[in-house]
Formats: sequence, structure tokens, C-alpha cells
Amino acid sequence: MPRQRPTFPFAIAPALVSLTSVVKILPSRQHIAQLRLLLQSAINFDHVGRMMIRFRPTITKFLTSAVLLMASTTLLAQTNIDDFSVAQGPLSHTGSIAVVTDFQAGAGILGGERNMRLTLANASGTASMEVAGGVWTCSTDAAADFELWWDGTQGDATFNPNSGLGGIDLTAGGKDTFEFEVISNDLADDFRIQIWTSGSEISNAIFTLPTTPGVVSVPFADFTGTADFTDVEAIFFRTVNRPGAWNYSIAFLETTPVALQSFDIE
Repeated sequence: MPRQRPTFPFAIAPALVSLTSVVKILPSRQHIAQLRLLLQSAINFDHVGRMMIRFRPTITKFLTSAVLLMASTTLLAQTNIDDFSVAQGPLSHTGSIAVVTDFQAGAGILGGERNMRLTLANASGTASMEVAGGVWTCSTDAAADFELWWDGTQGDATFNPNSGLGGIDLTAGGKDTFEFEVISNDLADDFRIQIWTSGSEISNAIFTLPTTPGVVSVPFADFTGTADFTDVEAIFFRTVNRPGAWNYSIAFLETTPVALQSFDIE
């Protein structure tokens, strides 16, 4: 007697997409979103509205990957640098060359305190920045620098690269990447993350801030310099070139593991 297939409340159709690539177990916001899109691409409806899941026979392996992804996200969570839940500013200046600083203590901030510095380099310009609603927003109509840094609780906006964060280990739990989210950006220009182990041990990564909204990843491997990522006293997040008119908004800054495991989906 022929072996009967089990029945389901929806039709199982031939493969709609060929899942031949490697699905990586990536416990980050970006890759969870990618997994969601992959799942959505495998679901379709026929002409009478019946749901059809169009996977190849290795769906079990795929679902195992998904479960492990969620487990790995729990076991190896991101290290928060700043979730921007604590408001600060606005910090602004108009009509003269100036440097303006501010600091803000609170939860959700690495080391317990966030520092801001705005440098307006054009006497006829206006520049401002603030943290509000979980977003860091900067705007200028002239040459200006915007900087954030985390170096422990000083009670002021002085910079302490020698004993600020107490030698935190950014690599703990296998973490090897910075991530942040671009909410909006009207100019593709350079940004910099700096890591300080001491006043003379510094590493830098310079990258272009994209104009397309989404999560940006900056691997530790992209940094050059002498800082020890297992012994960090300060972190800087800043513009580079003073390009002139520029408006952008960024949500959260954190470190995360890039990859835990891979599965071949055939």
C-alpha cells in the first residue's frame, strides 16, 4: 500500500525559492530581520486563498537554525553602549565659532554618563544636537563637528581616557562588532568610532554613514591602532570632515557577536 502523506490545513507546494545559501546564526537586530524576510519569502497563497509553504525537504534544518538563532540571541545578548533612552540637550550655537559641551548621567548609558561636544567652525552658521525619544539627532547648515563619548561618571564633560570605564572588555561573550541604526541621513559622509585604552593607546575605524535607513555594522577587525579591546577606558562616536550642511539621526549604539554557527540549506 502506498505510504500516505500527512494532511495539513494548507497546501504544501513545490519550492518557490531555492534555499541553497548558508543561513548564519547571527544574534543581531539586522540578521533577525533578515531571517524574518526569508521566512516571509517562503509563504504564498494560491488563487483560492490557501496558504502554501514552499520549502525544500530540508525545512527541518532551517527551522532548527531559526530556533538556535533565538536561543543564541538570549545567551549572547548585545552589550549596550547607549540606547539613547535618556534625553539630553538640545545643545546649539549660532553666529560665531565656538565649542559647546554637555554631559548627562542616567541608566542605559555605558559607564553611567554620556558626554556631548558641538564645534561650530563657521561664524555665520547654526548647529544643534540632542538626544530625545531614543534617537541622537544632529543638524547644521555650516561646517561643524558632532561628538559623543563615554568615559565613566565624571560629573562633567572632561575627557578621561585613562581610568574612565574601568577597563571594560568589549569582546566578552564573543562580541566583535559595533552596531547602530541610521534613522535618517541626508549626506553620505565619514564617521569615526574611537576606542581608548589609555591616552596613548587608541584605535580608530572610519566609515561612510549611509543615507539609507538601517542597521550599520562596524567590525572590530576594521579598526587600526593600539587600543586593547579587552581593556577599554573610553569610546568616541563622532563626525570627521566638517562637510557643511548635514542632518542625521541615529538610534542605539551597541556591540554584538557577528556569527555563532552556520547551516547549509539545500
